Amino acid sequence: MRLVLKNTKNLGDIEVTDGIITSIGAERSDCDEEIDCSNAMVWPGLIDGHVHFRTPGQEYKEDWRTGSAAALAGGVTSVQDMPNNAVPITTKELLEEKQAIVQKNAVVDFKLSMTASDQSVDELIEADPDFMKLYLGASTGDIAVTKPELLERIFQETHGQIMLHAEDEGIIRQNEETYKGESEPEIHSAIRGREAAIAAINDALELAKKYNRSIYLCHVSTKEELDLVRAAKKDGVQVYLEVTPHHLTFNEGSYKNFKNFVKVNPPLRTKEDNDALWQGIADGTVDVVATDHAPHTRDEKQEEYWNAPSGIPGIEFMFPLLLTGVYEQKITLDDIYRCLVENPAKIFGFTKNIKVGAPADLVVFEPDTAWVVQSTDVKSKIGWSPYIGYQMQGKVLRTIKHLS
Repeated sequence: MRLVLKNTKNLGDIEVTDGIITSIGAERSDCDEEIDCSNAMVWPGLIDGHVHFRTPGQEYKEDWRTGSAAALAGGVTSVQDMPNNAVPITTKELLEEKQAIVQKNAVVDFKLSMTASDQSVDELIEADPDFMKLYLGASTGDIAVTKPELLERIFQETHGQIMLHAEDEGIIRQNEETYKGESEPEIHSAIRGREAAIAAINDALELAKKYNRSIYLCHVSTKEELDLVRAAKKDGVQVYLEVTPHHLTFNEGSYKNFKNFVKVNPPLRTKEDNDALWQGIADGTVDVVATDHAPHTRDEKQEEYWNAPSGIPGIEFMFPLLLTGVYEQKITLDDIYRCLVENPAKIFGFTKNIKVGAPADLVVFEPDTAWVVQSTDVKSKIGWSPYIGYQMQGKVLRTIKHLS
């Protein structure tokens, strides 16, 4: 296989033999397949640092074959999968069992994380995993660490990367009482109001500073959170900030058309927050863009508000959405590379190299191609996406992944 790169800034060709890059720059004609990249660019395969591929226990929504197919369709070759499965991954034994299942079925590189509830903090500390995802407010699966003294123990007695779903459980529960007689999807943004996120982020940053620990803040959704993290970074706090495509794209006005299909935790915010997140990518405050790919069936999403699960799928469309942001002059290609390759590779320990001898782990894309998302572009098992009908400017042509 030969990738012809003559008209890109990476002059020369890339030759791949048996899944390994065997030459860069040399022009050869004796290959089985040639991919014309004359109007395209080639990057290392992208990283999605936040996915829910639902295995084990909810394979009717997604599994590692369909999740991998959706990832590859979007140029993603490496993922970090979350632990809030049907049986949450709260012990070392459960983590090892999941690892064995995923290893047999994944067609992308992956990392896994553990979680904890107030009742299982001892198990998390004993396992001391490389990655732990802690929910400060209950989300899908109703698992959370809500007691401050238990959270402090985790910061003190573990050593891995702490990933946080930062919403304050107490504030959410109070707001649920306020809105318990209502059922329109719009109330979701009030129940899980911005004050719940801001309070939890404040607490998390204080703990990171107090214990000199690195934290990774998942799916930050408000301008205030960005400002807090920006200030904390200047103060030397070790903090990584993640935003999602849906918090860049949708806002409270989107409930009108999409109802529970855009119910997500944390919820959609305002147009001003959309703009602030784009600016956070542009100025470097945002370290990672990740999908929080969370598939649920149409039937589940069409239940009444209180029963409909939270989560938005979309791993196929993260990269084109960001390329559209480049076309609209909100961000640059360098910003995307930093947030989808460079930073997540460092944080999660993935190796991303285009060099002779390295496994072929590549995405070929045209940054300027205009297209409209069709239902056939959805590769996730659930078969729907709020991005269907969305105008994109930038398209993945081919994803190449060596299977080791």
